[in-house]
Amino acid sequence: MLRKKAKKRIVVPAILLFIGINILLVIFDADQTVDKKSYVKQWTQVFTHDLYHTSSTEGILTPAEDTPVYFDDDQGRFLQFLVEKGEHVQTGDGLFEYQVSDYQETEAQLQQQTEQLEEEIAAIENAIAQINAYQFSESETMPSSLPSSLAPFGPDTTSNTDSAAETETDIESDSSSAEEAKYLKEQYIAEKQIELAEKQAALNNAQSQLAELAAGGDTVTIESPVAGIVTELNQSLANPLTVVSSEELIIEGTLPEGKRKMIEQGMEVRISIPDAAIQLNGTIQSLADVPEQDNEKKQSDYHFEIEFNEEPDQNNEGGITEELTGETNGQTTEEEDTVAEPEETLLAGYHADLEIITEQELDSAAVFTRQLAKDKLIPSLWVLNENGRLELRPIELGLNMDVYQGIASGASTGEWIVDSEKGYQQAGTQFVTPIKENLVPWRQIFHRNEGTFKPVSFLTGIVSR
Repeated sequence: MLRKKAKKRIVVPAILLFIGINILLVIFDADQTVDKKSYVKQWTQVFTHDLYHTSSTEGILTPAEDTPVYFDDDQGRFLQFLVEKGEHVQTGDGLFEYQVSDYQETEAQLQQQTEQLEEEIAAIENAIAQINAYQFSESETMPSSLPSSLAPFGPDTTSNTDSAAETETDIESDSSSAEEAKYLKEQYIAEKQIELAEKQAALNNAQSQLAELAAGGDTVTIESPVAGIVTELNQSLANPLTVVSSEELIIEGTLPEGKRKMIEQGMEVRISIPDAAIQLNGTIQSLADVPEQDNEKKQSDYHFEIEFNEEPDQNNEGGITEELTGETNGQTTEEEDTVAEPEETLLAGYHADLEIITEQELDSAAVFTRQLAKDKLIPSLWVLNENGRLELRPIELGLNMDVYQGIASGASTGEWIVDSEKGYQQAGTQFVTPIKENLVPWRQIFHRNEGTFKPVSFLTGIVSR
């Protein structure tokens, strides 16, 4: 018993003396003769992530285009509708019938309409042929204008061939590259092909009505000029008598004046449709510069339209989650969530939650905000440099998104950094990390035949830690 008390009296003061001497050495070591070390418990790497700033709003799905169909009372007497509201129709399907009041006058009007449509179709086909023949070489810059016969971006270019021959349309472009010219050429051809299809449908309708009259009857059927859904039947016979809406959908909505200044045409949009549990991507195709109503006492609202992307990205770009692999090497890993492809059909009238991307940095070097050095006047990271020392490195911040912080400069993807400031960190000192037993090659260490195990070095390393 006395021996235990004597040993305790010796050991406790010895331990306190040892600790006190080390504390004094650290405090009074002005010349840095004692080699200090930093202890890093958790570490990770700077990773790559897509960062966004968004503005939230709402919208509603509506048909991309409404085509009204009119009836002229002077042409005859209305007989009956051939379709019902909500019915799907194809181009050329009958919508309603009427009985002509003057056979010869109606026939003359239809013949005149047919001739005019044939001329317009020929003009459109000629314009498409000419623009197809206009070739751009790789070294050729985009001309400031195309031949006047093409008039690719003028309004109603083929509805009046005389005016089309007299005008010359300038192509405005931010770039004079051949790629830009080819893009405008393809866009022009696509627009003309749509217009050609519309004119051809109108011509078929007129020819069908002429054929009905020629067959000896006095009843004419008005056909649908487009494919779509009948969304309006006016039983009072007021014009438009019917409206055929396209099955292609867009999103419409309004922006308050506070958000309007942040939004531009062409910005990407993340679309979430709660009723259908669908997430898609789109682009702002039109954005009004004039408010829907002028009222000095109320906030102004600006109309916008969003088109769905043809091949929406089904991956959730913001799906990185934080996980520390404590059982391996202390690194932070990234895990991406995915959004299943939509199975439910979208319908007009569905409401949509919209996230308009106002700023974005794709594949940006990034860290989690908690990994920034604490209580520093300048944003900094604790970097484990190649020399085996701990470096407090200033960085320039990029975009901040939730728990992610983009790095504009100062650190690169793949560099090792302190993940948690647990332990002791001092700039410029060597750093040590805890041993991960599952990563130590014990068999190689103790395989003495190859001379890899050096007891003295091993023990020295243990003691130094």
